[in-house]
Amino acid sequence: MPITSESLRSFPLLQGLSQSDLEALACAAQECHYRARAVIFQAGEACTHLHLVRSGQVRLYQAGPAKLHILALLGPGDVLDATPLLDDGPHIVTARAATPVVLYTIALAEAQRLLAHSPALRLAMLHLVAGQLRQYATHVSDLAFKQVSARLAGVLLAYARPDGVVVPGGVPSGRHLSKKDLAALVGTAREVVVRALKRLEQQGLIAQRPEGIVVLDRAGLERIHQAG
Repeated sequence: MPITSESLRSFPLLQGLSQSDLEALACAAQECHYRARAVIFQAGEACTHLHLVRSGQVRLYQAGPAKLHILALLGPGDVLDATPLLDDGPHIVTARAATPVVLYTIALAEAQRLLAHSPALRLAMLHLVAGQLRQYATHVSDLAFKQVSARLAGVLLAYARPDGVVVPGGVPSGRHLSKKDLAALVGTAREVVVRALKRLEQQGLIAQRPEGIVVLDRAGLERIHQAG
């Protein structure tokens, strides 16, 4: 199915672009499909494309010899590791499909050419990368200085939809945020997360339901996260 300027306009990064810029992107973009668990790119690899998530969920993580740490779970409308577009460096994270995924990809050279000629796209990209770096910095700070309950509260807030249901990417989805994913985001063992969730539920801050974890008291979770 051809990629259209209207389908690209659904991405927050691209909403400020002119019609001519969107049409140029549509001509350059390709649709790529990945099965669940497929690696899209790895940390340290040279960046070859800009990746936009059309559907599905993607884990961004860094892995050591014995441990995997998830930095973000992204969904439709998100952009995967855009930092290399600005500094020509390698990918700083690994991206793996958590579910079947459809991506729109744009070759690096074409994306950089459009960045050079479109002030609106350049500004949007700077805002995006700054937001991602701020998120990573907060994540690292939480790991270093906050207790598990505070880190868990922060993750639940970050991935809660407006209706309170906690899902990957924080967007409408049929997929729950699993205990395993929560543990990898929080930086602890699954059993520790299970106990921490139970305590939050007993305090009336969340509910664990068939549709997943539901945030009942955002202000209460924010207090726990801030208290550390």
